[in-house]
Amino acid sequence: MSDETSKPLDFENLSPAEAAAVRKALDSVSEVIEITSPDGLLLFVNRCFEEVTGYSSEEALGRTPKELLRSDAHDAALYGAIWDTISARTTWQGEFEGLRRDGSRYPQRVSVFPVEHGGAIEHYLAIKQPIHEQQIKLSLPLSNSIMKIDHHLSSPNEHLDGRVDGINGLGLKLHVEKVTDLAKDPKLALQ
Repeated sequence: MSDETSKPLDFENLSPAEAAAVRKALDSVSEVIEITSPDGLLLFVNRCFEEVTGYSSEEALGRTPKELLRSDAHDAALYGAIWDTISARTTWQGEFEGLRRDGSRYPQRVSVFPVEHGGAIEHYLAIKQPIHEQQIKLSLPLSNSIMKIDHHLSSPNEHLDGRVDGINGLGLKLHVEKVTDLAKDPKLALQ
């Protein structure tokens, strides 16, 4: 880390109390937070990054996510598309597998976006939410139920003998919408 663009973030424009508050906030979230320089060198990672990936911040800073976290589950075209998107000052969102220090893979939902200052990209920020096995197990049965309900709704006369009146049909539609929402975001079940 020899030049200014690869220097770890020190929140230099903040008071010590403000910098401590920002660090605490970033370390408290349950998503991986990565901040890189414009050329992709990691300048900040939070505690969740360390827990999920197995790399300490000391090991990660000054290196690229590509060096540490890229699994062979995806081809170079995906990573090229991500880089093209964020370089064009647009947010990239999607899912892909990451690679832990121990070589195991993990699925994650990812948002990466540029942080601009004075018209230039100053940093890239990645927010990564690991998709846990429990979420996958929860969403699969819901997806199967949605497909069954959708099939029944598409031809109610065949499956329900046409006995669904307007009120019951509306209730079933609202239930299907809730199940669909739960399949997209299992955390809604906790609300």
